[in-house]
Amino acid sequence: MSRFRNNMSINEKIPRLRASLLDSENNILSSWFFYAEKEVLLPKDTSKFETSYIAKENEEFVEIKIDFF
Repeated sequence: MSRFRNNMSINEKIPRLRASLLDSENNILSSWFFYAEKEVLLPKDTSKFETSYIAKENEEFVEIKIDFF
């Protein structure tokens, strides 16, 4: 589980997130989109985000990357 924190003095919209599984050569094996717990953060507010993935048999990934859209 990870968190967002809004350090601004204005409301901040949380973007859509994309998780990607990478192999040892940084090739994307799989990716999917998901959203944080909240859509908008008030000033000094926080929100969590979680995602899960069920690995296929013999699938070997070494890293997960999160991008903001």
